[in-house]
Amino acid sequence: MHEKTYLDRNHLTIVVLLIVILLLLIYSSFFKKDAIRLETLKVGWAANMAKVEKLYNSDSYKQQQTAAIDQVLWTTDTQLTQ
Repeated sequence: MHEKTYLDRNHLTIVVLLIVILLLLIYSSFFKKDAIRLETLKVGWAANMAKVEKLYNSDSYKQQQTAAIDQVLWTTDTQLTQ
């Protein structure tokens, strides 16, 4: 009898975890769509969104962003060591 209760408890735990995972997936997919919609609104609707995606995917933009991030990190590290 004790073993059956233990198995029932494990089964319930697995079911609860699966439900939580499912809810998290639904929640994250909703906010991903919402984030894309918000980004589309910020750039001036769908006509400009294609341009922004092209910009984000360009190698020169990525290099500029990397350089800017490196500069901020270097400045922060320099200020912290002084």
